[in-house]
Amino acid sequence: MNILLRRLIEQSSSVEELAELAYEAGFNEALDGLLSTSDVASRLSISTRRARALIVNRHIKYNVGIRLGTDWFIHERHLKTLEPYQ
Repeated sequence: MNILLRRLIEQSSSVEELAELAYEAGFNEALDGLLSTSDVASRLSISTRRARALIVNRHIKYNVGIRLGTDWFIHERHLKTLEPYQ
């Protein structure tokens, strides 16, 4: 059994509490891997303008990435979807 799941079960006293803890754990895990446009640009050695264009393109094609405010974010596990980026 997953260590995180085991801890959640041990810490919770009800099904509702378990569901809430599991949701929070998953939400935090999802946010941990987000990369901003500038992060993507530096990782791929491209301009932020190009990185933004790639993220928007993949968002339209594959529903990958999210716009928060004026910046775009993509999860690091989807970084490969931006290739080829040349």
